[in-house]
Amino acid sequence: MDNGILERAESLAALAVKMGVEPAALEASVARWNRLVALGRDEDFGRRADTLVPIRTAPFYFGRAYPVVTNTQGGLSTTR
Repeated sequence: MDNGILERAESLAALAVKMGVEPAALEASVARWNRLVALGRDEDFGRRADTLVPIRTAPFYFGRAYPVVTNTQGGLSTTR
């Protein structure tokens, strides 16, 4: 299903092109991640070992995230 949120590719190199990054950089990042998963530790973000899963099999996906600011202008107005 194409929902406009996620992008899909059949290789890391093709995914990198869609992301606008160098394919070698993405491939190196995924290789590092997979090495750390094999060691059972996330040295970059400190995730627990039981949450680490290697990235190996296509298809590969990515989605863009943007910061959003919510402002309530002081919150609710109430009477007491």
